[in-house]
Amino acid sequence: MFIWDEMVHRRLATEPQKIAPIVNNGFKGIAKFVQKELKKVPVTEAYAVSYYNEVDPKDSFVDVSLVRCWPNDIHIADVEFSDNRKPAHAGRKVKSSSRRNYHGLRVWRLPRTAEGCCPGKGCRAHLSEWWRIKTSTQSSGGTASR
Repeated sequence: MFIWDEMVHRRLATEPQKIAPIVNNGFKGIAKFVQKELKKVPVTEAYAVSYYNEVDPKDSFVDVSLVRCWPNDIHIADVEFSDNRKPAHAGRKVKSSSRRNYHGLRVWRLPRTAEGCCPGKGCRAHLSEWWRIKTSTQSSGGTASR
């Protein structure tokens, strides 16, 4: 989808909704579709690495996946940092569909509230509201940044 979005943004794909049947079908055939529309191979390299430690040698604590894709960008496909010293569900029953085994390393900390999202107005906003304010200001030509 990243490549398709970039194609739409650069006006190489003139019908943005043309991909809708692929999306609605669980992304089956997306690589062939994007390659046909782009008339180039969309992904030229892929790299993935996992790091393990002695705490739990069977589960990685860092996973990073990168791809080189059109138009010669390095795209971060996936990143996970886990603190495998701290099980996420210690002593609790969880759904079998829960994929999170450990708490994160807290590399990136986001505040629960964002103070100062509206300088000079003294407001406090919940993070989701702060994000909506920031992104809507950006799309309307404002100067706010994420």
